[in-house]
Amino acid sequence: MVNPIVDVLARKVDEDLVLIEEMLRMVPEGKGEWGPDWPSASGEAAFSVDRLAGHLVESCAGLCACFVRLHGDRLPHFEALKVRVMAGEEAPLVLIAACRGHIAEGFALTTDVDLSRLMVTYFSPQGEPFLETLLGNWKHVNHHAHQLFLYLKLLGVPVSTQHLYRFKTKG
Repeated sequence: MVNPIVDVLARKVDEDLVLIEEMLRMVPEGKGEWGPDWPSASGEAAFSVDRLAGHLVESCAGLCACFVRLHGDRLPHFEALKVRVMAGEEAPLVLIAACRGHIAEGFALTTDVDLSRLMVTYFSPQGEPFLETLLGNWKHVNHHAHQLFLYLKLLGVPVSTQHLYRFKTKG
């Protein structure tokens, strides 16, 4: 293992994205426009299932953007994915799968040393370590994954903790 920390992060991020894909496949037919009847913090209506799925795609693209910040010219084709995500014309599962591939490619270029490299971002104009940026974006993805989990519960879909976490088996 040349980059043990990056390897663990890559596996865990991919695992979470697979779980999101599995939960999106569990959304009942015809429930895309459904959303809970409570206001958001801004006073607007809560996301519908379809809008939440779209935002999950945007959040996954945020993980891709972390790698673009880190590796820049080594990932020029990531721009095409950004255009696809912004167009919003493809199914969320298709776009999340594309993001998963790009994220895996980004991790493959990343070393444990890169985790401490300072990056300037919109949210951190003074710069912060790549790992901090990556974890913030991953947290955002997981927040909305849990939101999808809650929506599925409210829709009567039999989800359980195993839809949020992969448990290790004894053996």
